[in-house]
Parts: sequence; C-alpha cells; structure tokens
Amino acid sequence: MSESHKIDDLLKRLERLEAMEEIRHLKQRSAVAADPQMDIDMFVDLYTEDGVMEFTNWDTVLKGRDEIRAFLEVNPFTWMFHCLIPIRIEVADDCRTATARWYLFEAATVHNSRTKEYDPVWVAGYYDDEMIRINGEWKLTHTALTQQILCNYEEGWGKTRVSMDEDWLKPVDELKQNL
Repeated sequence: MSESHKIDDLLKRLERLEAMEEIRHLKQRSAVAADPQMDIDMFVDLYTEDGVMEFTNWDTVLKGRDEIRAFLEVNPFTWMFHCLIPIRIEVADDCRTATARWYLFEAATVHNSRTKEYDPVWVAGYYDDEMIRINGEWKLTHTALTQQILCNYEEGWGKTRVSMDEDWLKPVDELKQNL
C-alpha cells in the first residue's frame, strides 16, 4: 500500500471516529433536553423535519417534528433521569448516515390521570436510532424505544416487568386518536 493510500485510509478512519463521537454527543443532548424536565424545543431540534419517534410497547409512531412536539406536550412522564449506555454505533462508509443502539436505565415520575398523583417508576430498555449528517450536523431520523421494564418503583419489576397502565397513558391514547 502506498503512502498516499495509507494516509487516505487513516483520514477515513479518523473521520468515522469523529462521527461516532458526534453521535454520542447527539444522544447526550437528547438526555439533557429530556432531563430533569423536558425542553421540548431543544429535543425536537435533534430530529430532521420528517424524523420519526417510535414507542414499540405503546404501538405509537410519531412522524415529523409536529407530531413529536404534540406528544411531548402531553407526555405523562413529568420528571426523568436517563442513563444511556452506547452499545453499538455504526457509521456508513460515506460518513453521512449511521445507526446506533443505546441501553436505557431511567428513574422517572409519571402522571397518574386517575389519582392525579405522580407515580415513581423505573424504566429500562433500549433505543435503536438512525441518523443522518446534514450540513455537518448529525440529526436523528428514526428513534425506536423498546421498554424491557416500565414498573412502579414500590412494586419493582419482579411481578410486572412492563406495565401499560392506562392511568399513565391516557393523554397519549387521546393524542393518538387525533393524529
């Protein structure tokens, strides 16, 4: 391999490593925007105009910034603390698109529409993300959250790992009817 090919290869590897670090920062900004209380403008700006946010357990797919914003405005989670662990970041050869998986462990409170109280909950699962670099900046194009644990803090996940408590999800169900 010639010196110029070695240098080109090294520069390409460096570009991919820099892209991976920028993607880590993008995901970190999503946690900063969400925690402790949602900054909707900051969060929505992390997505492309036609970005998709999906909650696999809730059978909810939000398409575009307007639907994502509408969801966040009725989001029953009123306080959140995300702990995100990068599991895999794969950057395409052209360094324009990427995919990633992040493990999630979260303490949160969720508004109970029946009791009007704030229930403390544990959330754990994973995010699968797709991203694109636009004008030198990474944006999310598709985020899918799969919850492996969503349970009341006091009860823990021993008996019910994922609770789709209708009292927690009432505002989401009402929003889905209007989308």
